[in-house]
Amino acid sequence: MSDALSNQNLTVGCVLCGGKSRRMGGADKALLDLDGIPLLRQVTTRLQEQVEQIVLSVNEPGALHESLGLPLLADELTGI
Repeated sequence: MSDALSNQNLTVGCVLCGGKSRRMGGADKALLDLDGIPLLRQVTTRLQEQVEQIVLSVNEPGALHESLGLPLLADELTGI
């Protein structure tokens, strides 16, 4: 199979890391720990076994987002 054809069948998982977390006091949900591990790392670890590529949609990229080495997409919607 050619590279061009195989890329057409790529399954991409997008983790939405936007939002203002109003109901959580404004804390960044992605950084909250679950069993001592940031929630975002838990999600991406589990998702990587199910998709070929993961991308993160973020409002304000931070050190954790960047440390995962995944493509970052700017969440450009305002006022939500």
